[in-house]
Amino acid sequence: MWLLDKFLKKAIKHGQFVVTNHDGKEYTYGSEPGSYPEEIGGKPGPIRIKLTHPKAANHIARYPQLGAGEAYMWEWLVVEAPHDIRDMILFVTMNAKRLGEASLKPQTPLRKLGQKMIAAVDGINLRGSAAKNAEHTYNLTRELYERFLDEDRQYTMAYYREDPRNTSLEQAQMDKKAHLAAKTCLKPGMKVLDIGCGWGGFALYLHKMYGVEVTGVALAKDQIAFCKERAKAEGVSDKVQFHLMDYRDVGGEFDRISSVGLLEHVGTIHYPQFFEHTHRLLKPGGVMISHCCGRAGKPGFTDAWTRKYIFPGGYIPALSELVSESEKAGW
Repeated sequence: MWLLDKFLKKAIKHGQFVVTNHDGKEYTYGSEPGSYPEEIGGKPGPIRIKLTHPKAANHIARYPQLGAGEAYMWEWLVVEAPHDIRDMILFVTMNAKRLGEASLKPQTPLRKLGQKMIAAVDGINLRGSAAKNAEHTYNLTRELYERFLDEDRQYTMAYYREDPRNTSLEQAQMDKKAHLAAKTCLKPGMKVLDIGCGWGGFALYLHKMYGVEVTGVALAKDQIAFCKERAKAEGVSDKVQFHLMDYRDVGGEFDRISSVGLLEHVGTIHYPQFFEHTHRLLKPGGVMISHCCGRAGKPGFTDAWTRKYIFPGGYIPALSELVSESEKAGW
């Protein structure tokens, strides 16, 4: 517990955080008892957690970005009522922001270098590893995605034109599709390549609204199966086709290319290949729209939790990384 105790003494300065170790001993951190700001639940403090396993404290302290989440999943860490895991995360985040983000990140140059090396290796997405990573994320049960996506199963950022509190997720995703499509200046009969087509919603939307022929490619088997089912049900299988295929294996020429939420999975080492190949696929005068999450500031690396459980091989790029590589490819 001494390692976690040392870590929390440094990290928690605002509000009170009480840890009960597996042996029953209680540790208190912070200096402001009482109620907490509304953004972390608006519930009376302190936030209390209980560590139920002898290895929990060391696991959390040794791997701050990964250990707490795993301890929670394994029930080694229990957040006591009236608070919950969301309150705990927001509480720790609040302290990190006030102290500076470095308070919860590896401090030694060697550890930082290790993180970067691991992230770099993890970002090498050859065809085999890219398919494996896609299946890890997207071949989960359809019922899971139905619980939190809109009816069209859009798994990329929604576009809220109005106050999000007064806009449904369905409307925001519809506005996103319209916003992206408008940027590509589509005309009936054009051939469009949708890279990383997901569950097919954007490809089907483009055909329905603009009369274009769309080829969608992705690496998750269940996604492509679902796409084909949707195209068949809508009677457009001849105009909107889906293939289980790596974008690097696509041939032919296209008037337009869309890449929505794909660049996060490409890997920085593969950016040159991505931009060069898509440039070759596009007809002269064609347009490609590439939409992805962005990192504020300079390039970084993906945290351990995201790499292991959410998006293996994934990385949110900085604008500088995309601009430089796209320019080299002739964009």
